[in-house]
Amino acid sequence: MYETNRIYYLDVLKFISIFGVIFIHLCGFSGHSEILHFRITYFSEIFRFAVPVFLMITGTLLLNREISISDFLKKRFSRIVYPYLFWIIITIITFLYVSGALIQDYPFVIVNQFFNASWNWYFWMILGVYLCIPIINEFVLNKKLDGCKYIVILMIFASIFYTVCTFLGYKTFFELRFFVLPISYVVLGYFLANYEFKISKNKIIFISLVLFLIVTLLKLSFHDSTIFFANENIFLDSGLDINFLEIIQASSIFLIFKNLNYRFLDKDAIKRFVTSISRASYGMYLAHMAILIPLYQIFKSLSLTGTQTLLSVIFFSIAIYFVTWILVLFADKILKLHKFSGYH
Repeated sequence: MYETNRIYYLDVLKFISIFGVIFIHLCGFSGHSEILHFRITYFSEIFRFAVPVFLMITGTLLLNREISISDFLKKRFSRIVYPYLFWIIITIITFLYVSGALIQDYPFVIVNQFFNASWNWYFWMILGVYLCIPIINEFVLNKKLDGCKYIVILMIFASIFYTVCTFLGYKTFFELRFFVLPISYVVLGYFLANYEFKISKNKIIFISLVLFLIVTLLKLSFHDSTIFFANENIFLDSGLDINFLEIIQASSIFLIFKNLNYRFLDKDAIKRFVTSISRASYGMYLAHMAILIPLYQIFKSLSLTGTQTLLSVIFFSIAIYFVTWILVLFADKILKLHKFSGYH
């Protein structure tokens, strides 16, 4: 039976966002391949909301609660650290098998190639977010939505301000970048989940959909411009895009699914499937890297047209989506590795 205590639209958002993460990484395999003079890697912009949405869900679920700092950190750290260690070992074994190497051939492989690998950034980022949540939570408990609105306004203003400064090549000492951080998305998620807009749900969906399409098209059109990428400008040296277009894109998709009527998905089997993917999403994120290593070798050896490359990216994204879900379920249900599977 479907767990009635769950917030269904959050499960749907995680269901979509974890596919987005996989698709983004597969787009990276396309290199310089083009379709109609448009680089396939640019299509990743369609799903750039994925990680911000995960952060927004974190805020929705964890803020405005009475928590014990020690209990909170103990519970949250165990939920992300144990699965990370488990799946990174699997990934290392995969790497050694594919490369035909032995562990003694790479004495520092764990530290240099895996624990500090670029695709691990999300783990370290969410670890830092959890350290901050008890502090932010106290602020939200005291200031409620008005306090969240203040942070969200500063987040948007700072994002626009630094984007304009970057575009103009202007250096400023007016420091607001601490409002343009992953924790800001956490507050944004709680705010949007609890703020009551004075217009109908249908209007919210329509406006959000229009904004999402406009912003996504803008990001696709200006993909080469460095002002839109956090790791290429003065925002942050991280994998998270912190810019006003990203804020709009993530907020729009969040509000669309918050306000949708799910009668067309009101089947117990569908709900259980969506929920299962949602619960497995963290494990799927960790597990899919082990699959990408051998898959990258396959991609490198293929000579594909642009159309074939795009179709391959879509096909393998769907395949990895389901394979990793099955792997996480297998680890959790069959192997009984509840603490390590990443299924929560």
